[in-house]
Amino acid sequence: MNSVESVIDDIYARIRPASAEKLYVCGVSYGALLAYELANRFEKQGIVVDGVFIASQRAPYVCKEIIDWENISNKALVDALTSLSDRSNAGFTDDEYFSIFADTIRRDLCASDNFQPAQPRILNAPIYISYGNLDPVIPRNYIDSWATMSHASINVTEHNAGHFLMDENLDIWLSDVAKVVCANHS
Repeated sequence: MNSVESVIDDIYARIRPASAEKLYVCGVSYGALLAYELANRFEKQGIVVDGVFIASQRAPYVCKEIIDWENISNKALVDALTSLSDRSNAGFTDDEYFSIFADTIRRDLCASDNFQPAQPRILNAPIYISYGNLDPVIPRNYIDSWATMSHASINVTEHNAGHFLMDENLDIWLSDVAKVVCANHS
């Protein structure tokens, strides 16, 4: 199984930010836990993180219902993934797509559900959270649980959208990220 820690070890080994650059760390869903942990790793090494962008995820210390993703049926997995999609044509029912990605998706879902740091780590970087109020698996209280995860500001933007914050014409979350980054570079 992929663990959050092993994925962060791999990402951290590949990324060496220059000290003069602004550094933002971003992630949606499982990627949000990875972004948080990567920002934590950078800060421990004395690297300034200018912002952490989180979407559709609980704070790492919040316990949630654990689903046995490795052993649920393919149909149950497809149904769960389809319920998360913001689009009706998510592609999860495509047999070729599913056969290629099902094992990775299962491992990532297990890692996301099971991740629980030994103790909460408070970041120095501001956290920007995008939240879809139509998300079937991330209730508002999970979003509110981020309130104590940074010594800097916590900024929440709520959208009338689902888990992946998409509509037919726009990646809503990416638009949120772009607004903040552009404002910080003006």
